[in-house]
Amino acid sequence: MSKSNEKTNIHFVMSFAIILISIVIGLSIFPGIKSSIAEFQMEEETLEKGKLVNAKVIDKKFIEGDAGIPAMGVPGSPAKYLLTLYANDQTQVVDVKNNFFKKIDVGDEIKAYEYKDHLSLEQDKRKSGWD
Repeated sequence: MSKSNEKTNIHFVMSFAIILISIVIGLSIFPGIKSSIAEFQMEEETLEKGKLVNAKVIDKKFIEGDAGIPAMGVPGSPAKYLLTLYANDQTQVVDVKNNFFKKIDVGDEIKAYEYKDHLSLEQDKRKSGWD
């Protein structure tokens, strides 16, 4: 076999491997994206169709973020500010923005929207996957 045919074969195999790896990565990420979209749609539907209720803050939790390993391309995870809300015999954990988290204490009552056994806060208070 000539050298140009060997190079062509190597390029073909490398291209095929890169395409295959890209497809596998894309398929592994797709369920996460689909889940985030469904969560966002549920939040929006709750705000649009839900009724306003008083929700009591029964727990407050801060989870520190992780920087990951940027040099190796390993993404980190952001800090989470979680409030556990109780309203109408149900509890729900809601990820909120930092400034709202600092203003709220356990035992406080806040306005929340309830729809189909789901509680949500207004967009300016809650943190979504798009923030």
